[in-house]
Amino acid sequence: MAERHGCVIVVDETHSFGAQGPRGAGLTVALGLADRVHFRTVGLSKAVASRGGVVIGSARNMELFRYEAYPMIFSTSVLGHEVAGFEAALDIIETEEWRRTRLHQNHAILRAGLDDLGYNVDDCDTQILSLEAGLETDVRRLRDALEENDVFGSVFCAPATPKKRALVRFTVNASLTAEQIDHVLSACARIRTEVGMAGWASTRRRKGYRSVAVAAE
Repeated sequence: MAERHGCVIVVDETHSFGAQGPRGAGLTVALGLADRVHFRTVGLSKAVASRGGVVIGSARNMELFRYEAYPMIFSTSVLGHEVAGFEAALDIIETEEWRRTRLHQNHAILRAGLDDLGYNVDDCDTQILSLEAGLETDVRRLRDALEENDVFGSVFCAPATPKKRALVRFTVNASLTAEQIDHVLSACARIRTEVGMAGWASTRRRKGYRSVAVAAE
């Protein structure tokens, strides 16, 4: 549809870069769409574990950005040692495929375990899993219960999420051990009644909701 109407296509690959696609190149490359996407944006705070970001596009468009994009002109430039760090991280992303393999294995184990416990992770197809508690009061209760069990998740509320769809997000990494994943799952099992998981709107939207909701109670 975008091509039919002459639109510019921009894809944010902040979460997929390094974790998805051949040699970590992202989903656009994995799907064979690199030549059809005008701009790809990548935040360097995820797989690269640094600051700043990059815009990927044609040489002509990048030259235009250099002189016309005010956010670029007036932003603080990254430093030389940071660039060296980026390059070292890129070497690891490109050559150490085992990290992506381990990442996806850890994600699959954690996702399956959370699903068995009745949490709605139907849409959590990549290395980020969200537990959608709903109201901000509910997500605070979830956050506190997790932290009391030595599990940390990032809280996201409106306007970062739609209203009444606040959530706690788990970001899986390749270095998680089986024991650590078991700890997260054990904690999530213990707190289900405390945080009212069976009553969350996200739980009611979950595939197979009825049988799991009764079991969770």
